[in-house]
Amino acid sequence: MLPFLLDECRPLFKDELRYQEFVTLLIAKLKSDFSPVIAGKEVLGAVLSPHAVKEVLYERMIQKLSESPTILEEIKDRLENDRIVE
Repeated sequence: MLPFLLDECRPLFKDELRYQEFVTLLIAKLKSDFSPVIAGKEVLGAVLSPHAVKEVLYERMIQKLSESPTILEEIKDRLENDRIVE
């Protein structure tokens, strides 16, 4: 996973004030739990809040566990028997 670093975009702005105005606007736009990022008609990606990320991960874990109940047994076994866990 490669992070998108806004600081790398500084050269695109005429001065520091305009860059800071853009960052402030972007932060305000991305305040919701899920914000799609769109350029023209193309969806470039999305930004998730930390809370939304937890929910997505939780749902995926539940789905995986329900599809393969043996995973719980494996986790239990590792917690009880794996020396690294100690």
